[in-house]
Amino acid sequence: MLRRTFGPKRVKIREEYIKPNNEELIDLYSPPNIVRVIKERRIRWAAHVARMRKIRDVYRVCCGNLRE
Repeated sequence: MLRRTFGPKRVKIREEYIKPNNEELIDLYSPPNIVRVIKERRIRWAAHVARMRKIRDVYRVCCGNLRE
């Protein structure tokens, strides 16, 4: 069923289609690594905070500058 769902992939060099092997299908279908997902979301949140104005409370807490 996975082969039908994901279908064949095209190889540009030879201009032909090949069926994905079992390891490739498992990589496509397997659930995401939870540790990697959490790290990506932390980095995304840090970038969001870095773009905030300096008077925002969240920015001040993350930068350790609480007195301003």
